[in-house]
Parts: sequence; C-alpha cells; structure tokens
Amino acid sequence: AILGSILYAGFFVVNRVIIMKVPGFVIIMFNSVISFVLSIILLHLTSNTELSELLSAHPRHGILGLFSTEHFLNTVFLTAPIGFGSVCGYTICVKYFKPHIVGNVFLIEPVISQLVCYFAGQDELPGLFTYVGALLILPGIFIVARGSFLLTREQEQTRRIKAASEKLV
Repeated sequence: AILGSILYAGFFVVNRVIIMKVPGFVIIMFNSVISFVLSIILLHLTSNTELSELLSAHPRHGILGLFSTEHFLNTVFLTAPIGFGSVCGYTICVKYFKPHIVGNVFLIEPVISQLVCYFAGQDELPGLFTYVGALLILPGIFIVARGSFLLTREQEQTRRIKAASEKLV
C-alpha cells in the first residue's frame, strides 16, 4: 500500500508536467494501455491461471471476460463509463489542480465510496480494515495539506517582499 501510494504520487506529478505539453486524450490512451499491460502481468504473477486463459474471454478468469454475453450489460453501462471517467477524471484534474490535491482525493475516495454504497443500500457497512485505512490515511492527508498551506504562505510572503523591494528600486 505504501509503495502504491508512492507510485501514484509520482503518477500525478508526472501527469501534471506532461498534460501541460501534450493533449489529454494522448495521455489517457497511454495510461490505459499501461494499466492494461500491468493488470495482465500482475494477474499472471498473483494467480494460478495460465496466461492463455487470462487473455481469453472466459467470463470468470479471462481479462477479456467483460465482453462475454454474461457481463455485456454491466460492461457497457457500468464498467466502461465509470472506468473511463475515473481515468479521464484524474488525468484531467491534474491540469487544473495541484497533484497533491488530486492525490488526497484519490486516497480518501475508497472510504467515501464505501459509505455512499452503504447509505444507498448497495453494500454492507465498511469492515474494520476500511476504518483502519481511513485512520491511517487522514493524518497523511492533513500533513500534506498543512505542508501545502505553509509552502503557499511562504511563497506569498516572498512574492510580497520581492514586489516591495522592486518598488523601492
């Protein structure tokens, strides 16, 4: 989880730099291809399923099983739009917001979505690990937010001092 957080922080920072120079759809396509390839590799390494079965359209074990008739409606109306919106949303957000803000939203999203599903009657109350995870995430989010506030305040003071010294000259 810690390694994942570090990698996603890097992902948001790199996306911030790239999206200022490259059209968003190029980044989204690139991210989608990388995610697909990494998913195949991780599934192959963590499951006892053969690679040929992973690459099949088998409804239970195949990575392309979402295109089977059993899952077609879920794929078309739920999985595809939500997945696309998620990838696009985080990619486009770093164009307009600082990466640490997008990262904080990304970290707290599972907790909030679990609670929304519970109140909508779609899921049970979150388990113990959801609360433990939230308790571990919240201090980190607070530290990042506090650091951002202090950095912004320091930059603002530096800007004011520079502007005042330029007036004197």
